[in-house]
Amino acid sequence: MAAYKRGCGGVSFVLILEFRIFDIMSTTELKIEIQKLISDASEHALTDALDILKKDHEQAEEARYAKNLEKIMADNRGLLQRLAQ
Repeated sequence: MAAYKRGCGGVSFVLILEFRIFDIMSTTELKIEIQKLISDASEHALTDALDILKKDHEQAEEARYAKNLEKIMADNRGLLQRLAQ
């Protein structure tokens, strides 16, 4: 699902995925629907969508790094405590 908002320069594209609607769709079906919207989007809309996806990707990576660090620290707690003394 895409939502459009009117701005001073025309129509800008805002990508909004409502997972309660798409949770019955496969990943392939989601990609097909997104591709259909992308093919009709303006350059400005594509830039906005890319920025949103990049930000989401960066946040997911940061969360993964934090989770990995927590696991490493938990797995090596005793060693870290001995090193701290």
